[in-house]
Amino acid sequence: MRFVIFSFGILAISAGEPAAPPLAQFEPLVAFPQPTQSAVRAVVLGTNWMTRMNQPQGRFQFGFRPALRQPLEGDHDLKQARAALAMAQAARFTGNERQAAVASQAILALLAVTRIDPTEPTCRRPIVSSQTCNRTGFAAVLALAIYELPDADAKLVAEADRLCEFLHKQLRTDGSVHYIDSPNDSSVAIDPSGVNEYPGAALHALSVSHRVKPAAWKSAAVVKGLEHYAAWFKAHPHPLLAASLTPAFAELASRERQRPESIAAAAAVLEMNDWLAGLQYASGDARHPIWAGGFKSVAGGRLVESEPGCETGAYLQSLVCAYNVAAMQQDAARTARYKQSLGDAVQFLCGLQYTEMNTRHFENTFRAGTLIGGFFFTPTDGNLRIDSTAGAMTGLIRFLTSEAAKN
Repeated sequence: MRFVIFSFGILAISAGEPAAPPLAQFEPLVAFPQPTQSAVRAVVLGTNWMTRMNQPQGRFQFGFRPALRQPLEGDHDLKQARAALAMAQAARFTGNERQAAVASQAILALLAVTRIDPTEPTCRRPIVSSQTCNRTGFAAVLALAIYELPDADAKLVAEADRLCEFLHKQLRTDGSVHYIDSPNDSSVAIDPSGVNEYPGAALHALSVSHRVKPAAWKSAAVVKGLEHYAAWFKAHPHPLLAASLTPAFAELASRERQRPESIAAAAAVLEMNDWLAGLQYASGDARHPIWAGGFKSVAGGRLVESEPGCETGAYLQSLVCAYNVAAMQQDAARTARYKQSLGDAVQFLCGLQYTEMNTRHFENTFRAGTLIGGFFFTPTDGNLRIDSTAGAMTGLIRFLTSEAAKN
């Protein structure tokens, strides 16, 4: 075991790794830009908080109302899967064995709420109805968590592939992803907001699965999904839709770059994220100075200036992917614009974290054990939720593993 020493604390890193984990490259931290310093501090505090929130049965404590010192209601399996994904990403980033063990335990606990299809052993289905927890979204995020787990064993990776076989069954001939339980009803008609989240998660899982275990149908699903959802975005732009689709399309854009589908994927990523970056609140707005770096939302098909929150983590991840695509194309104007947007988003997001400075009015044991490191929901909503912290962590870690954080 060795230790990385930062100005805000010491992080233990496992010994015996073939190469230093990504976190180690940020020594000394003061040599990096301010957004990068903020992101590193936030990730270290956030991973420690998530580790403390993990319970003996593998699931995470969902959340708290700090003002009342009471647990928060509203947990379900998809939110737990997002936490498992963030924990796996954090373990890979820090190289911390305990965090890897926590992520593994969380994944195993969530696999327990799925079952192998008795008629098709290659397929693993979520048990709970989508009315409680969306099956398509849950299967996709859980598969992604397994793929992100450091040194996942072959049996666990095989379970991720079974989850992707469930996603395979949700694919439609027009390129869309079916995300409700009834096979004959329209997903968009039954759950109109779900289109902004679940299809993108499914395509992302299939894209990563294709990288891990190539299969023609996986690649074809992402290409068909690109055709369908790029057109859908033009007709129904939404920031969450852009953020959910971008990781899958960016993965496609990075493969065989001269192929027509890769060129189309890169164009879709840049189009969606140019629009997304345009939704960002600028600094210097006297009406809402604490919103700077966050993003406007869409309601009823129209842009609205509502209070931003931890969903900024998803937008941060999306813009990092777009930055990488722009850099791949040597598009200097876009990389500069995205980098500025990333820095502003990081600073806003880090402002939603409980730290030593903003918890001094709480009792010491409670603040140290329950608050410090967690991300609250919005600048005016101090409640803690595991999925809010998970979303922030995913965005910040994606930022720190990109060249945008290095200079």
